[in-house]
Amino acid sequence: MECWKIAAIWIVCAVVGGLAVYFKQGRYLTDQQPVAFLICGPIALLMAVFLPKSWFTSRKQAEGKR
Repeated sequence: MECWKIAAIWIVCAVVGGLAVYFKQGRYLTDQQPVAFLICGPIALLMAVFLPKSWFTSRKQAEGKR
């Protein structure tokens, strides 16, 4: 495969995984998460698909509310 195809697949996986995590966290992302999604690429998508919702932090949990 050509380099641009690999880069495109990497970015698409990061964006789709990031969107899935965004919705699993109740429409909330921390400041570091978008960068982490781009670094992880396909791993971000796998995490979003296979990890349960309880593994992700909601806005209430991040702010210390229960």
